[in-house]
Amino acid sequence: MGTLIEEWSPELVEAVRIWAGNGFTSSPQFNDSLVVERFGDDAANRLLPLVSKLYDDYHLTDALLYAESMQEQLEMAKQDFRQKYPNVPEQIVDALSRCYAFSSR
Repeated sequence: MGTLIEEWSPELVEAVRIWAGNGFTSSPQFNDSLVVERFGDDAANRLLPLVSKLYDDYHLTDALLYAESMQEQLEMAKQDFRQKYPNVPEQIVDALSRCYAFSSR
């Protein structure tokens, strides 16, 4: 996917945060309509496939198989994701890590 994201725009960072509810809700929400509301249809149609791809790629980790604790699993998942996307902004990692933590329980 590295070729699909040539730069980590502030718009993409915000779209991930809004979509995941990071900083807005007590648990992840995965809400496409909030991204549409914030950015409009055209931008959301461009952003949401990237958001979905990043979410899916984050969950490709095999940390669950090797970690001895939830904390270790979360750290391993972050490392795996950063290997795929070395320049990923920390806000995206935080938002997706939160999603992963809720889905791994």
